Amino acid sequence: MEHAGILAHSVEGAALCLRAFAGEGFRELGPHAHPDVTLDCIALAESMPAWDTGDYTVIRTILARSADRLAAAGVLTVREPRTPFGTRRVTITDRALTTALHARVSAALRGDAAVRDLPAADAALLALAAAGAVRPVVSRQDQKTYRDRIDGCTATLAVLAPGLEKAVRDLPTTMIAAQGGMGGG
Repeated sequence: MEHAGILAHSVEGAALCLRAFAGEGFRELGPHAHPDVTLDCIALAESMPAWDTGDYTVIRTILARSADRLAAAGVLTVREPRTPFGTRRVTITDRALTTALHARVSAALRGDAAVRDLPAADAALLALAAAGAVRPVVSRQDQKTYRDRIDGCTATLAVLAPGLEKAVRDLPTTMIAAQGGMGGG
């Protein structure tokens, strides 16, 4: 991995992600070493009125601006929908990164280590992949088989940042609303 991008929605989340990214770099590459990182974070104040009113179209537009800037930096590719009701496809350009992330989530999900002994970044990756329904990483069968383990990893998020556990637990509902369900447009 030579270059990674972080699309942040809040300063707190960005700080947590950047610290985990750097920490993993230090662990893997040595002291003070980590791959290059591009961070894009539009101030949360810009999207809070939309969150408060449930205007998910505005939120999608704001997050799309960040994704476009990360694509311009070369860390993502963005493909526009092929149909009027399709969704944009955002892909990480570094295949080694996606392979490594998949392996880490799989080890966290299926490994023998107790949840409390997992690296915080791995527990967070697993919780986010499960909540975000990233099916190539956490299948529906995995969701059922490892429900308690996923729940344990999600619970560890509260220690990392106040409100993070609740935000991840609410993610499936937020995603449905953001995609136009629940009257979110």
